[in-house]
Amino acid sequence: MGFYYNFLIIAQSILLFNRAHLNKWWTFFLEAFVLIHAVAVAVFQGQEMWSMFAFGFGAMVVLTQMYGVDLNTWVKRGLATVFVAAVVTSYGIMGRFNQINEVIRIPILDYLIVFLIYGIYLGLNWVVGLLTRSATARAGTD
Repeated sequence: MGFYYNFLIIAQSILLFNRAHLNKWWTFFLEAFVLIHAVAVAVFQGQEMWSMFAFGFGAMVVLTQMYGVDLNTWVKRGLATVFVAAVVTSYGIMGRFNQINEVIRIPILDYLIVFLIYGIYLGLNWVVGLLTRSATARAGTD
């Protein structure tokens, strides 16, 4: 399943500058498929943490991915409500309500990585700007 998912991600990157790359439903499928993949891996390995992966990546779908497709506002609200109800119900039935905080771990990590990469980009851009200005200033004094 992991190889299949990686194949899909590679196919997406190969389709760069192609109309298929920008298809919002294809992109939504890729972003949502990680949820299925993560849950399957956790279950097949016998881990009890399938719920963290299911609801963590489910939160990413509800927080970010569903806004990329043309859904009615009421459908979006309905999906968010069903998601929250599923989280509360599942953790309540499993008797793990005190561990419900694990649902936010994956979204927090995802957003931290995005901001970290963006911070690295800004830092490199700043250094390149300094070097470019320094080279331009030296060229102007020669």
